[in-house]
Amino acid sequence: MNWPGMYRVMTLSLVLLLLAAVIGSATGQVGFTPTGIAVTAVLAVAATLGTSALGAALRRAPLHWESSVITGLLIAMIVPPTLEARDLVGVSAAGALAGLSKWLLAPGGRHLLNPAATGVFVASLFGLTVGFWWIATPFLTPVILIAGAVVAYRSGHGRMVSLFLAVGLVLLIARLTIAGEPLDQTLYLVATSYPVIFMGLFMVSEPLTQPTRWFDAAITASVMGVAVAIPFAVGPVTSSPELALVLGNLVAAGLTALRAVRRASWVELVEKNTLSESVTEYRFRSERSLEIEPGQWVELQLPHASDSRGERRVMTASRISTDPASDGWSFAVTTRHSSPGSTWKKTLEKAAVGERFRLVQIGGDFFPSHALVGQMVMVAKGVGITPFHAMLDTARQRSVLMEATLIVVGDQKEILYPELGEIRGVTRTTVESLDDLAAQLPDGPISWAGVSGSPAFVRDARKALASAGYQSVDTDRFIGY
Repeated sequence: MNWPGMYRVMTLSLVLLLLAAVIGSATGQVGFTPTGIAVTAVLAVAATLGTSALGAALRRAPLHWESSVITGLLIAMIVPPTLEARDLVGVSAAGALAGLSKWLLAPGGRHLLNPAATGVFVASLFGLTVGFWWIATPFLTPVILIAGAVVAYRSGHGRMVSLFLAVGLVLLIARLTIAGEPLDQTLYLVATSYPVIFMGLFMVSEPLTQPTRWFDAAITASVMGVAVAIPFAVGPVTSSPELALVLGNLVAAGLTALRAVRRASWVELVEKNTLSESVTEYRFRSERSLEIEPGQWVELQLPHASDSRGERRVMTASRISTDPASDGWSFAVTTRHSSPGSTWKKTLEKAAVGERFRLVQIGGDFFPSHALVGQMVMVAKGVGITPFHAMLDTARQRSVLMEATLIVVGDQKEILYPELGEIRGVTRTTVESLDDLAAQLPDGPISWAGVSGSPAFVRDARKALASAGYQSVDTDRFIGY
């Protein structure tokens, strides 16, 4: 199934939620007027788009309009949606500040803080608006849960969202019951009238401001969960959901800076290599130094008239240069082109050498968490071989001996990166199906096992490895948004 891109899923979900709110208001289930909700949304989106476009023009960077629309819709759902002059000025200010934050608070060219939360938080400091989070109502709770679950899944941050919800909801329920509130009423109110669930599903899941490594994400989610559930005050600043998001973003930025696992940059296409009739490798040179671990992914933005999957796509790095200055390239991605194919892949296929694109972020945990010692098992299908190629090729470049059994499942007529079988310590085999997998597995203990390919293949391969006694298997996270 070809899902729409992450941003399109988010946009459609928020529009659906906004329409449900308008219907609820018309039927008396939501305590604001349909006109107030609609006008607030229009102003929030317009103000966000305006300052975002200004920033894009000043930086000579592409405008990601859908991201600005999402930010505006989120703002409309967390400030008072009335037609009073003060509230109309406030939502416009919050939208404008949100758009400004995308390029004023953007070290390395990517925004540091959740724009919607930042816009509302800063506007509230000046008394222009207040974080109201009116969207958390009993009538809208089913829509929030269903649409939000889809958004969280599509973002690839499902585990982080789940941890945030667990921490935030448990602490909030405990605080209210300790204060003497009846448990049954507390559970109902927390589920339907507090903003924790909406915040988690629609805002904690925002990919650009969250860590891309699981350990960092767990710390960030826990900080936000505590901050949203436990009231606090620092001088004139009091706790709020938007402040909890900003604090979490700062923690994520600090952890990311320590690891240096992602850096935004302009990249130039320097070479195309045809690997088969339908598979091509694209090599890019970065304007700034990058920190990419073999097995991690890069997110590239290719401005074009996109389909529902959007202008951005996550691709696993298939090759990483250990000496970009002399090699003339920094990293490569490898993809299969099929018909009809996405507009993103068509744009990449037609791109000329010398064209520049935006690398938005780098991330991922698909690599051994320990030193590269001991026997490893790598199972791939098709272009799923790319992270394993990056691991083995980088080890070869650095003269590091790896003991690995690489098992490629599928058509033996298409052999991608055949040179991997010639690397010392690597045993490469090809099998027609997963039914033949067990016979190719090495004897004795292994230190790490990984699977890469389509989601369906990853699921089936994990089951096959589990049947063979491999209970701990890492998988490449296929997001594709």
